[in-house]
Amino acid sequence: MKTYIELIQRYRKPLFALLIMINIFALIGLTRIHISSDFQIFVPTDSVYKDKLDEMDTSFPSADQLLIQFEMDETKVSMETYTELADFYKYIDTNYKGVTVNGSITSTDTGAINEQSLAILEKQIEGLGDLSTIKVKDQKMYHIYTLFSEEPLTHDNLNDIESYMTDAGLTYAISGNTYIQLKVLDYIIFILTRVPPLALITLLIVFNFQIRSKKGTILSVLPAGIGALWTLGIVGWIGEPVSILTVLAPIFAIVIGSADGLHFIAHVQEEQVEHGDTKLALTNTLKMVGVPMIITTVTSMAGFLSLLVMNTEAIKGLAIFASLGIMLAGIATWYILPLILSGGLILHGKVHKDRILKKGLRRFWGLPSIGVAVVVIAIFIVGAGQVKQEFNMLSIYRSYTEVSQNNEIISEVNGGTLPVFIYGDIPADTSLEQMGQDILALEDGLRQQEGVGKVVSAFDFMSLMNDPSMAASIDQSLLSEFVNIPDMKFKIMVFPTVHENAILQNLDDYIGEQENTLSAYNMQVTGASFMMMELNESMLVNQLMSSALAMVIVFLLLLIALRQVRSALASLIPIVMTLLFLFGFLGLTGISLNIITCTIFSITVGVGIDYAIHFTSIWRVRVKEGMSSEEAADLAYYYTARPILANAFGLSLGFTALMLSPLQIHMTVSILMWASMMVSVVFSLIILPSILRRIK
Repeated sequence: MKTYIELIQRYRKPLFALLIMINIFALIGLTRIHISSDFQIFVPTDSVYKDKLDEMDTSFPSADQLLIQFEMDETKVSMETYTELADFYKYIDTNYKGVTVNGSITSTDTGAINEQSLAILEKQIEGLGDLSTIKVKDQKMYHIYTLFSEEPLTHDNLNDIESYMTDAGLTYAISGNTYIQLKVLDYIIFILTRVPPLALITLLIVFNFQIRSKKGTILSVLPAGIGALWTLGIVGWIGEPVSILTVLAPIFAIVIGSADGLHFIAHVQEEQVEHGDTKLALTNTLKMVGVPMIITTVTSMAGFLSLLVMNTEAIKGLAIFASLGIMLAGIATWYILPLILSGGLILHGKVHKDRILKKGLRRFWGLPSIGVAVVVIAIFIVGAGQVKQEFNMLSIYRSYTEVSQNNEIISEVNGGTLPVFIYGDIPADTSLEQMGQDILALEDGLRQQEGVGKVVSAFDFMSLMNDPSMAASIDQSLLSEFVNIPDMKFKIMVFPTVHENAILQNLDDYIGEQENTLSAYNMQVTGASFMMMELNESMLVNQLMSSALAMVIVFLLLLIALRQVRSALASLIPIVMTLLFLFGFLGLTGISLNIITCTIFSITVGVGIDYAIHFTSIWRVRVKEGMSSEEAADLAYYYTARPILANAFGLSLGFTALMLSPLQIHMTVSILMWASMMVSVVFSLIILPSILRRIK
């Protein structure tokens, strides 16, 4: 370590110049970042429902719709409303070629409209049933428009449409698969520009309270901030898009990567107080925590990389870039901190020897630690049986967001916003009349199923077209959205009121039950919600596989570092207890085990073990120096408790920045990281010392 510090001092100026160039390169990379709102990243790699959707898309390419609901303060269609909606239709028809519009008014001719024709229009609309695009509720009239697009609408298209409706003074709510995906772009930009700086500020406040040195506090988080910058720079340079999950990578790099910086600065500060020589302080610090810092960086990376066994690209992207960010933060700690401190910088500040919290935790050593373990096991037993597995597109957003509120508004009127699909073959040997009877009967059965809001097919349109008074209200071009004669395929749209696994599985089962009587139609169910259900069903297996892999990797790393099976196993015990607590915590709080929450288990293994590593490493060094296990545990506690507690609080509070996110999945990460880190640090400073003191 002495040679390394001397090398840093000898080449200090060129190393500073290299650091500046690397940061400039990373900053340029930031300008090249692009964002993806594609929810297909959540789809399991072996998804059966995705294959079905792709097959359906070959015949019906506009599976994603934009749903717009206009609210009018009237109970009968007025001339003003007709004109406003006709103008809206004209705007869409003029500016968006390839978009088919289904709505109450799909005409640009307002010259021949009078009160009598408006009354006829209302009568026609009222007779359309589920096809009706006008609803009256609570003395207000709602006009519902569905936009089917041959080519996917862009984020700019959505903004332009919303701007038009706002400028026209229309009161509207907007939803649908297209809207829910495109809107996330705004939220990802918000998260990228707000959450990482807030996390850094939070860490600065917490670390300063512990270190009591402004210079030391800034230096402790500097490597993590630089690591996040380098990570985003690399993402920009390689052209990988930032998604709803990979946006968390720089936050993980900052919050988790700050651990090494805190431990390094805390030990340098103590060594400077004791010896007064910065070079000696750096050398002694690296001797004491250098290897543990490397191990903790690798174990934190291992926790994320173990997520690569999961069957979805969303998690794989997060695993790669979060582990990259943590690695770069670790490299930055070894590179930047010795580089700055080797100039003779003194970190003034008061070193806290034994604070109240540290004393309080020591009271639980020995027999009380067994009581703590029993409580955790009880929480696991009670909560594990209540864990649920639910995740869908709408659960991504928090209740106050426009997406969530708009969906609620439209669902109350329309009976659902996100459709799922039933598609099948048009048998050549079945008459159109017989097929119509079969499909309409199927629709009646579907409407009786729990959680189904409404059902729409081409045969609803056809049955009304036989009525002369209704025929004028049907836009025949919409039939192509439900029937493809050249391919001999048909499609039914089903709007669930909720997208829970049980509701979706019941729909799938119901269609399967019709195989005996309707086998000629070869019907299949699909849609984004079914793909999410498929993902949910694989979460428990994914979570167990990734957690087990993380535990195995971490144990092997501990064996390499500690070279003793007993101490390596002892270091794993706090993590095992934390995982049991987390599983029980999910059940008791009602937080679902889904694609987001299952990652926390593996992350907890990789990050939570850091505390045990720092403690056990120092205990091991002191035992080798001739101390007894009891004395070594006491000294390890003395050296590590302060930085471990500070890092645990800093990490938990750092993740509190995610509460600013408009996405519920990020809020959940914050809550679970709080729970896992607090429990992990308590177990590392209570159960682990109790065990190590008894190892001879």
